[in-house]
Amino acid sequence: IDTMRRPALTLLLLGALSAGVTACDEESRVVTMRIDHYQEPCWGMQPGFCLRVIDTEAGDSEVGPVDEIVGFEHHWGVVSDVVVMVTESEVDGTTAYDLIEVVSEQDVAPDALFEMRLGPEFVERVDSRSFELVSNKPVICHSDEVCRSVSEAMFDGLDFNVELGYPTTRGGAFIAYGVELLD
Repeated sequence: IDTMRRPALTLLLLGALSAGVTACDEESRVVTMRIDHYQEPCWGMQPGFCLRVIDTEAGDSEVGPVDEIVGFEHHWGVVSDVVVMVTESEVDGTTAYDLIEVVSEQDVAPDALFEMRLGPEFVERVDSRSFELVSNKPVICHSDEVCRSVSEAMFDGLDFNVELGYPTTRGGAFIAYGVELLD
């Protein structure tokens, strides 16, 4: 391709990608997503945490929890707006997410609380003052009763809702303020 036509070809390719292109049994599109300040449990083969997509530019309700956006590093306590390339494979039904740009990042209030539903498989250990979630996420119990409830859920094999907050230093353990055992 001669150098005069290269910029026009590049613009044509970028336009085709943003409109959605089908090639080799894959369809790609560019999507702007808002990623929440906390991750949610992935209830798949192995317990782990997925990115929590709370909005897209088109209100695309089909975009749910995302295991990973390649090139994006999630920070608990930060809401991020990102532009990603979403590639869906018609062959195996998988969807890949690749970061194009981080548009903005905003810390949530230091006293922000969030609730998460967990099962025993998401807790690696529990004692009288703390417990640890899978993927090395430490949690300090606000009271002994909170840790007793988590321990009871573990022993009885019950799912539970836990209300979590952030410590004053973002790098530390979460704080568990309350637990509700579920049947």
